[in-house]
Amino acid sequence: MAHKLKMPRQGNTEESCGIESWKPEEEDDAETETVICEAETGKTAFAVLAGACGTVLKLLNAAGDKTNVLKPITAIKTTIYLNFQKNPE
Repeated sequence: MAHKLKMPRQGNTEESCGIESWKPEEEDDAETETVICEAETGKTAFAVLAGACGTVLKLLNAAGDKTNVLKPITAIKTTIYLNFQKNPE
């Protein structure tokens, strides 16, 4: 299963962000807290975390590209699934 990582919104008025650099390459492994890319808006710079453990399948934008917030920026093939269901009694 693939986790589609979306560009996070960094403010109420920001509609797009620029990707400054990618940290992993395609087919590199990533952990939940791995920095996937460095991004910036007109007001701030920030790191985007993977949010899932697995292998980076595809980088959907190049470094230097602008992308709309909440649009997918990469796909990660997940290797660990977390189950948040309650334990059966």
